[in-house]
Amino acid sequence: MKLLSLAHNIVEMVKGPAKIEAMDIINVAIELEHAEDNISDAIPHITARLFAISFPDMASTLPSGVPDALMQQSLELVLKFGNGHYR
Repeated sequence: MKLLSLAHNIVEMVKGPAKIEAMDIINVAIELEHAEDNISDAIPHITARLFAISFPDMASTLPSGVPDALMQQSLELVLKFGNGHYR
């Protein structure tokens, strides 16, 4: 259940609360589940991939493909995960 909460937070962070779709949450949760012991490493990659899929035009104009503020939020989720918030 905690991974589902983490997946929801990732989708909300990328797409905003008004654009959350259940399939996005499910897909992110599946990716997190497959990451197993490397979830902390997977969070930024999943965030970047979801952003690129959701906003391809914007992603293609950014040097890293992801806004710096979004990557910072992603790293904050990694820190929360590491501190046991999602366990």
